[in-house]
Amino acid sequence: MTAMEAIRSRRSVRSFDGRPLPEEVLAELKRYADSVENPYELPIVWKILDGRARDLTSPVIIGTDTWIAGKMRRAPHAEEAFGFAFERAMGLKKGEVMPCVSPLGYPAAKMSLRETVMRKTIKADSRLPFEQLFFAGGFDKPLTAEEAGRLALPLELVRLGPSAVNKQ
Repeated sequence: MTAMEAIRSRRSVRSFDGRPLPEEVLAELKRYADSVENPYELPIVWKILDGRARDLTSPVIIGTDTWIAGKMRRAPHAEEAFGFAFERAMGLKKGEVMPCVSPLGYPAAKMSLRETVMRKTIKADSRLPFEQLFFAGGFDKPLTAEEAGRLALPLELVRLGPSAVNKQ
């Protein structure tokens, strides 16, 4: 699968089918997360969290009570170290990104009504045109894909990639 295919086919899962992940799968995820290093050599503590026991909820995520999260001491480059380690722990490849906390579970066969409405409201499946995101020399001169040359594909991947509430 190419980077473009991966980005075009990816979708944040917010509707889970309610089946719990087996303990051995959770233990394997935890072991793997614990083994990941980051370029700043800052230690990160990973935890698999039981949402019921810790009263964790989300207004848009349904069907799972299991989450993975990490914590670390405040230090220069802590956020970069955490993001790097989280991406590695999730098995992401160069150029892919992931949020810093994630629900765990089996995706539901169909999105919930809540997720469907939320995706439509935030326009999760639409992206701004290339020329509204990238500029040549100043904000008064939009950059076209043709003008971008060899950077056109990487910029297109950025344009199509995930962003917080689709704000790009």
